[in-house]
Amino acid sequence: SARLGMAVSRRVSKLAVVRNRIRRQIRESFRLQRPRLPSCDVLVIARGSTAQLDNAVLRAELEQLWRKLIAQIGDAPEPAVTAQLLNAAEAPGTMRDRARSRVS
Repeated sequence: SARLGMAVSRRVSKLAVVRNRIRRQIRESFRLQRPRLPSCDVLVIARGSTAQLDNAVLRAELEQLWRKLIAQIGDAPEPAVTAQLLNAAEAPGTMRDRARSRVS
């Protein structure tokens, strides 16, 4: 089943109330779409302009993104989609790996 990760930083809004509203909308939208999503990990990163959107517009944007994700992942074989979406060949590694290389 699909799993959700979110990043809503203080760059989006300095107010925790606004960031939490965005997180709630993302979670609820994901909950409603989860049965239709293929097994994958989804990371939603909110941009600064997200804070100015009202709930209805934000939900509509998320619905559009879920449809796009379902169309892209649902039709393609999983390894090819993973490489395409994540640019796995160009991934630099984990933060832990970077920290070790600086110490060495």
